[in-house]
Amino acid sequence: MRAVGRTRPCDPPSSSRLPISRHPQAVLVRWDTGQSRQGSLSNDESLKGNMSNVFNLDAPIVPGKSAAGVFIGDSIENILLQVKPFTITDWSQGKRYQFGSVNLWVNNEGKIKQIGLYSGYTGKIAKLIGIGSKITDVIASLGVVVEDEEDNLIVQGLPGWCFESSEWRSPQYTMPDPSASIIEIFIFEDDKQRVGNFQYPTKCPQCGREMQFDLILSDRRGVNSSRVSPLSSEVDVLGYGFFCDYCQRGWTGDELLKMAKDRGLP
Repeated sequence: MRAVGRTRPCDPPSSSRLPISRHPQAVLVRWDTGQSRQGSLSNDESLKGNMSNVFNLDAPIVPGKSAAGVFIGDSIENILLQVKPFTITDWSQGKRYQFGSVNLWVNNEGKIKQIGLYSGYTGKIAKLIGIGSKITDVIASLGVVVEDEEDNLIVQGLPGWCFESSEWRSPQYTMPDPSASIIEIFIFEDDKQRVGNFQYPTKCPQCGREMQFDLILSDRRGVNSSRVSPLSSEVDVLGYGFFCDYCQRGWTGDELLKMAKDRGLP
């Protein structure tokens, strides 16, 4: 049970998720020499100025796939050629690079394994949920919010992300406080990832255009496209999937997989 006034701890995900600490007490290393020290690493204002060119703080958040214009599995090398992190933190499988509103966890092979989003990031999941959104908004637009076995806040049925909230108002809350706000979002690859992963075709079966991740209603509207809450809608929710703005029609991820299988696509 949470104590009043205490901010929820955000524990590291494990098993299929990246086993890292959100606030690691590790050694910060120099950007230029690799020597240990405490403090900021970047004094190059020109490289700091490139931050907005490297990270798109308005970019959509796609669970299990991408945020800030960065994709899970990308190499950190190209990013570091353009901008220096404020700090670099060691962790057991690699390093954490802190770029202000965007943090990247990178393994020893130089591949991005997790993306952390903080205050200042304005992109959203399905153009609905982002930093500053209330848990009640998450429930209304994406689904039921629960704590997993590691105390991460997650949405049932939508893997590949978790989030941290502001403090809960009352220690009586055994379920997430709906009035609490999202203060941190973490995107990572999930072994069981379905929506937003390469397993799902994201091109429209009718017109071939790229579709947007959305929550699909039984009348084939996307929650984002119609800007309605599924809780107030008179139609049923089919599930997570993708919506084509051009055709004004949505498909669930399972439907897209079945169509791809029927067509003999990998």
